[in-house]
Amino acid sequence: MTTGSYEDATKAFTNADNIKKSPLALYQRSRCHVALNNMEEALDDLNKVIDLSHTDKVAIQDRECLNSLKSCSVSLEQANETNQ
Repeated sequence: MTTGSYEDATKAFTNADNIKKSPLALYQRSRCHVALNNMEEALDDLNKVIDLSHTDKVAIQDRECLNSLKSCSVSLEQANETNQ
């Protein structure tokens, strides 16, 4: 899928969620954000999914993975700054 396709899909899932609140639309939008490297937006959407559906194990796992990636990214940035 091209970047434009993910952007179009993000808009479509936003429209679907605006019509009727849907954890699935938010989850799919979060996946588009990941593909576009918009991790903060992806985490925001996953948090909304979990707020709407407290037992969504997939969303909970995905949020944990993104938080771990975010933590690793920060650690790498700090290490790079120290080495310069």
